Amino acid sequence: MPLTELSPHPVDLVSPGFTSNPYPAYKHLLGNEPFYYCADRRLYYVARHELVKTLFRDPRASSNRVAPMAAALPEPVREFASPVLKCLEKWVLFLDPPRHGQLRKIISPAFTSKVISNLEPKISGIANTLVKDMKHSGRCDLVADFAYPLPVMVIADMLGCPASDYKLIKVWSDHIADFLGSKTTLEKATNIRTSILQATQYFEDIVREQKRKPKENLLQNMIEFQGQEKSFSDDHLVANSIALLFAGHETTSNLISNAVYCLHQNPEYGRNAVHLSI
Repeated sequence: MPLTELSPHPVDLVSPGFTSNPYPAYKHLLGNEPFYYCADRRLYYVARHELVKTLFRDPRASSNRVAPMAAALPEPVREFASPVLKCLEKWVLFLDPPRHGQLRKIISPAFTSKVISNLEPKISGIANTLVKDMKHSGRCDLVADFAYPLPVMVIADMLGCPASDYKLIKVWSDHIADFLGSKTTLEKATNIRTSILQATQYFEDIVREQKRKPKENLLQNMIEFQGQEKSFSDDHLVANSIALLFAGHETTSNLISNAVYCLHQNPEYGRNAVHLSI
């Protein structure tokens, strides 16, 4: 069926109810509407794996989510969020070829199994410190005290950020996630505008310092790419640093939290997990 023939269906993919329990909606989409048009956001969502693979191979498909996102915003919100949209449109996540492939080529090597294996001592050290801090405090909030700071400290180090800034980074990340994953209000636009402007200034300072004193990290890879590709401006460099800081930890934080919750709900799996880790 051509996309133009699809009609909207009342499945709210940005409601709090969907966020807290998306699986009934997933089941409906997989069984009934594998191509789903979200009228509010002017976006199509594709549910089935084979359809997603087919779409990825189709040169007519675009990764540019920012243009339809901007078009769906009320005019006052769109104008107010202009600095945010200008930043997002430079993210590698939302770029089409050839720029997407160029950036992915310099970013991907930082996340190979070999590189991550070499980071294991650092990651283990951060994890052990976080556990000791929880034991010392006599309290434990798994998400706030471990699942969030662990991955953000790792990706922050790869981008030249002080690990001690992770609480500030969390504020920025929460505002970005709220803007991208829910219905946009003027309040949310205000929050992300503030965070994007702060994060931009933050990375401008870090980039300036690292150009003066180079380091061996992911940010340096992008700086060196900038030397080869003149169209990759400082604005692109800063925007993609923000993107990596956000995307590089959010899923891992959720993975740790959801995995522990799942093991708590299914203790028999927990025993197997402990056994396998030994």
